[in-house]
Amino acid sequence: MKRTIKPLAILVAVGVIAYVFYQSVQSTRSAPYTMERAHFEGWTVTAESASAPSAPMVSVRPPRDIANGLFRQLFQRAAASMNGPSVPGIALLLQEEFPRSFAGAIVRVL
Repeated sequence: MKRTIKPLAILVAVGVIAYVFYQSVQSTRSAPYTMERAHFEGWTVTAESASAPSAPMVSVRPPRDIANGLFRQLFQRAAASMNGPSVPGIALLLQEEFPRSFAGAIVRVL
């Protein structure tokens, strides 16, 4: 009886430790990113000359502080070495999407 209790207790302890570790990792990754209320102002829409089909043609750019703050939070959660974006922005329209989606509609309006 003693021989079965010791391995079973070790197995249960390892299982509990693994479960607690998994829950801590999940809670860290699922926590929301935070931004200050003032960071929702000052965004600009930019039209860019795209050199590649996957490059943005129209994008929205946040103030510099937002990108740095969010990247810092991402780095702290992932604990991995990463490079931040050279020019922060969110692509609204890619170069390759324009001919398929909007070209005919814009020509008719103009």
